[in-house]
Amino acid sequence: MVRDCCFSVLYGLPAAVSHSIGGRAVLGYLPIFRIRWPDAEEMATYARCVAFAAGDATGSEADVGERPAVGSPVSRTEGAFLGAVDNLAKVLGSPAKPPGPLAAAIEWVVWCCIHQRQLNVWAADDPAAAAMADEHWDLVEKVLGVRMVRGSGLALAERQTLEARLLAMDEFLKGRREDANVAAKAVEWREWGVVAGWLSDACGHYPSIDEDGLQQMLAAWKASACTWENMPQG
Repeated sequence: MVRDCCFSVLYGLPAAVSHSIGGRAVLGYLPIFRIRWPDAEEMATYARCVAFAAGDATGSEADVGERPAVGSPVSRTEGAFLGAVDNLAKVLGSPAKPPGPLAAAIEWVVWCCIHQRQLNVWAADDPAAAAMADEHWDLVEKVLGVRMVRGSGLALAERQTLEARLLAMDEFLKGRREDANVAAKAVEWREWGVVAGWLSDACGHYPSIDEDGLQQMLAAWKASACTWENMPQG
């Protein structure tokens, strides 16, 4: 529900205002990234440039260049934040900014930054569950990779072994993922409170809004993967 509200408030805002909210989300997490990954300064500098470009008052197209390569530990552990930076850069580089896709993209940036904080707290509070979730993802990727290589899928015995392992992992993780962790949820709600303040400040910038268009785009957004590319261009 809170994400629905965020999308609804973002819908119809001028591009410059929407960009600035995405930039604030990235800048808000950036000091944490720098502390956790002091050797990834090139990536941190790039994220800072993207966020500053998003704060440009014109809201016009901006080329922020290519994202620097990062090592596997960074890309794996900070995947949500890196996804936020990528999506914000993609939006900035687009000359067309229809209200639906723009709202979807910025909401995604905001959510990714919040979710990264949530994941960090969860990993610190319940490291066994976080490690098991990583192993679960690795196993899923292995299954998918084998299927792609072989074409015909896994042998019955191998599939049964892997499925049993996945079921055991699912049982272990029941009630222990980040969305059920009390400390992680507290951080999530705290950060949404901060974003609510930004959105409240932005409300004075609304032009007249097509309510029918908003409802159509909200329904499309909820039915999509919530990305810039998958939203109807309306």
